[in-house]
Amino acid sequence: MKVVILGDSLSTGAATHPSLVYDTKMLLDLFLSGQRPEASTTDISPFLPSQAPIELTKIKTFWPDIQEFAGGLDWMLKNINLALARHYLNTEEYSWGAILSSYLGQGGQELAIAAENGSRIDAAYNQAFRAKDALKEADYLFVFFTGNDLCAPNNDFLSLNLSDYSQTFKKNILRISRLLEGRSRPIKIVFPGFLQLQQLMSRDEILDKKVTAFGQNVSCRDLREAGFVAGDKKRKDKENPYLLEYLLPPNPAFLCPTIFGSLAKNSDQVTYIANKVRFIRGEQQRIIKEVETNEAEFLQKNQVTLHYLNATENLLFNGEEISEDCFHLSIAGQAKLARVIFEELSEIER
Repeated sequence: MKVVILGDSLSTGAATHPSLVYDTKMLLDLFLSGQRPEASTTDISPFLPSQAPIELTKIKTFWPDIQEFAGGLDWMLKNINLALARHYLNTEEYSWGAILSSYLGQGGQELAIAAENGSRIDAAYNQAFRAKDALKEADYLFVFFTGNDLCAPNNDFLSLNLSDYSQTFKKNILRISRLLEGRSRPIKIVFPGFLQLQQLMSRDEILDKKVTAFGQNVSCRDLREAGFVAGDKKRKDKENPYLLEYLLPPNPAFLCPTIFGSLAKNSDQVTYIANKVRFIRGEQQRIIKEVETNEAEFLQKNQVTLHYLNATENLLFNGEEISEDCFHLSIAGQAKLARVIFEELSEIER
């Protein structure tokens, strides 16, 4: 089974490697070393069924296409960010897609990941276009954007951002479907349901997880309370330059205040985000049905079917399943996600 995945950092295996602790000095040392954290069968094999193949061959990824060019500085920064992420922060071999590929009997050999850290749903078509050659032979195309659409400076901006979510989702799905015209084999476009993002803000099993951050043993709750920067003791020791703390590691309180900033400490904000998650789920399902109806002839002619997965909506993660940065998934979390996707796919195939 050949698989192509569109999405964000959840699908690239960002911060999944257990050696990536939340520490400025650690990341600087890593970048200066020039050595990518090594993927190992020892790390991943406990999370696979015994019959699943384990192949840690390099998974196919993609660089931005020239059609995405928006100016010299933007292009340079985009490629620099991608290079740093791929070489140091992403471990695609530990991602849910790689684990799912093992469940499907491929072990990563037939997997192409076009996902990019920080992406929102409006990036779906560009990612698919990058992978257009891989799509010609794909059996599955996963479209899984898991959280960045709910990131904004405040709730007013978030409401504004989501005001055209439905239109953006539909436009991208229609454009992606046109890339599949003339196929000689069936393909399933799969939309895993939006995760319960609010659990990062309120679930004790996650908030009480102990991690090493800026050289200190703290809980994820402590790290959130501190705004994902070092405490006063570390500031005095000057082991982590103050300004760099907002860049390395990438600070979620700065990048996504609606979920990780001071606003997120309010219990009403948890309810607000939960409602937005339900909105996105509902709109995705509605638009998928609409496209199936309005584009029925085209989809049937080109052997394209659309599938929304409900199982991922109900996933709850514990501390072991969250990575050392308190918001990405660990290998255990990636494996849990892959397992429920595989189980629902198996039901579809019956």
